[in-house]
Amino acid sequence: PAVPVVEFYSALLDHYFVAAGADEISLLDRGGQGDWKRTGQRFSAWLRQSDAPPGASPVCRFYAFGPNSHFYTGSAQECAYLRTLEAQQRAEASARGEPFLGWGYEATAFWAAMPVSGACPAGASPVFRAYNNRAMQMDSNHRFMADAAQRDSMSFGWLDEGTHLCSAG
Repeated sequence: PAVPVVEFYSALLDHYFVAAGADEISLLDRGGQGDWKRTGQRFSAWLRQSDAPPGASPVCRFYAFGPNSHFYTGSAQECAYLRTLEAQQRAEASARGEPFLGWGYEATAFWAAMPVSGACPAGASPVFRAYNNRAMQMDSNHRFMADAAQRDSMSFGWLDEGTHLCSAG
């Protein structure tokens, strides 16, 4: 069965975050990780590959200490690129005796259907990805939205990265 992927917002960080597991959602709801509050936005995905339909993709979750932000991607190529970049940047930081602040792979966050040429499979709906374009300020953040009106409202100051995932049902 599909589960809700719930969106949270931190006013302190001015960042968005999504969580799919009941334990993590509960921790955030209790304030166990800072000032994160539900936005009311959500979409559906699968926690385990065994629950997902054939062809669903693992959604990689990364965390970067520098911007104190998470990044999710259902693209196998994007995930592989970031994992390779992580290994390279960790080695470079270690050689300089500095901490690694870049995108570190955490795990598969959930499983999702993927769009093909920007379109979701029958029975699924688009999940849009937007980027705040603040890498130079060490403040990167992405937002995932299933609501087209919400996507339109993000057009001021955020880069629209199009349909990135597909919500189950």
